[in-house]
Amino acid sequence: QLVTSGTGHIRFWRMAQTFTGLKLQGDIGKFGQKELSDIEGYCEMPDGKILSGSDWGNLLLWEGNLIKAEIKAADGTNCHNGAVRSVVLDGVQIITGGNDGYVRSWPVVEIEAAEPTDEDPICKVTNLKEVCLLDMEAGRAEAKVQTMLRGEDHWLVQDSSGGVYKVNLDTGASKSLFHFHSGGISALDLCPFNHAAATCGADGSVRLWDYVSRSMICTFRSPASATCLSWGARSVDPEGRTLCVGYADGVVRVLTRCRDGLHLKGAFKPHS
Repeated sequence: QLVTSGTGHIRFWRMAQTFTGLKLQGDIGKFGQKELSDIEGYCEMPDGKILSGSDWGNLLLWEGNLIKAEIKAADGTNCHNGAVRSVVLDGVQIITGGNDGYVRSWPVVEIEAAEPTDEDPICKVTNLKEVCLLDMEAGRAEAKVQTMLRGEDHWLVQDSSGGVYKVNLDTGASKSLFHFHSGGISALDLCPFNHAAATCGADGSVRLWDYVSRSMICTFRSPASATCLSWGARSVDPEGRTLCVGYADGVVRVLTRCRDGLHLKGAFKPHS
């Protein structure tokens, strides 16, 4: 069946015979007593029902255009701490990714058997396995799962902060593959002393690259968007380790390149 979703809605489409021939007709999903939610991820279950995520972190099981059951973890907590952004059917498991940086698996058989009651309107299912993507890059405070792609024995997971990870739910192993800016790159400058380049972007990160080996050296993160940067002049720093970065909040941060990455040397606010 054809299903579409977006801001505050999910819609279920079917072919209908009309006077002018076959046409698509859509039934809007009715949240009933549940809070209205943006729907980013969903999948079709083996029995034809639709399983979707929600803004508050639980799964919603749809039968027709009505919510049959709300699903949370067996321990009573939400499936994710924050919005569920990706929901994928993988054999006998449902794989979900959320704004909390977790990738989790759930048994299909328990979800299909969910039967809410007046005494217990929210059904609970077992969290089989999980992998957390947090702390896989220095200075990263969050890793919101954006999309997931199934590999032969692993998942490729992209987060909204510019990271791509290789995740094996069976073993719990995870590996960081790439890190990029998650938004536009606002400035680039080449180091005058060696084959290093610095970039900054709207995501607040400053990244140092080795353009000969085509690899990222290190990252520095700030909450404000970075707008411009420049390597320090030779007269200021003969070793070429100083980088000045301007931010959208009017602050200029002076960074120093050390063996273990970029470190904040000082900051001042020349603009309001």
